[in-house]
Amino acid sequence: MAVDNINAGAEAVSSMLGKTYNQSLELLGEEEMTAPNGTFTVDHFRIEDTVDLYALGPGAHMLPIQ
Repeated sequence: MAVDNINAGAEAVSSMLGKTYNQSLELLGEEEMTAPNGTFTVDHFRIEDTVDLYALGPGAHMLPIQ
């Protein structure tokens, strides 16, 4: 999976534009997630046993839940 890191920093111009790198991604399955606007069925992914990501829909952006 290609991951875009868009965290801006002062190190270099490339950090302002973002950087793309490859990550190992594991699909853990579907889960229900409740938010203020309702309950949704989401796909639960994990990156390298450290970050959990949840996606809703085929073209969804993945966001870490902390």
